[in-house]
Amino acid sequence: VADKDNAAIRRITPRGEVSTIIGPAGPKTAEGETVRGPVALAVATDGSVYFTDHRANGVFRLTAGGALLT
Repeated sequence: VADKDNAAIRRITPRGEVSTIIGPAGPKTAEGETVRGPVALAVATDGSVYFTDHRANGVFRLTAGGALLT
């Protein structure tokens, strides 16, 4: 779930358990960007999460290993 107001991406299990995948204190890109306002996301078959961020004005990829890429 893209949690724009809290600058985070959350995972919700079928049992309703919520965990944070990445937030503003999480990893940064090589350019120094981090999550600031995610609004849409998609999960790839390799486990990567692609998302748009309206405050950072970009499209990002969070790899299954935890690296944040632009």
